[in-house]
Amino acid sequence: MIPRDPSNPAYDFIPDEVASSLPTLYACEKVDDPIAQLKFFIPDGSWTWYLLEFDPEQRLAFGLVIGHERELGYFSLQELEEQGDSFI
Repeated sequence: MIPRDPSNPAYDFIPDEVASSLPTLYACEKVDDPIAQLKFFIPDGSWTWYLLEFDPEQRLAFGLVIGHERELGYFSLQELEEQGDSFI
């Protein structure tokens, strides 16, 4: 496994300047057709995460997750980053 290099921009899933412009959690709660702000995926897998809202302090996102099923829910950015480490 290649060691994580925090100075490599590939490891910064949501740069600070992007995180500050994302809707906060519950901001899209009453929006009929919210827009996905970011898409995360595993290149050789079948899972995809579409981020709608984000809390930068908790690094917690809400959005559409497509995996075994399609569902709206919360996902941890830290867990996505750790999962990504296993593919490097």
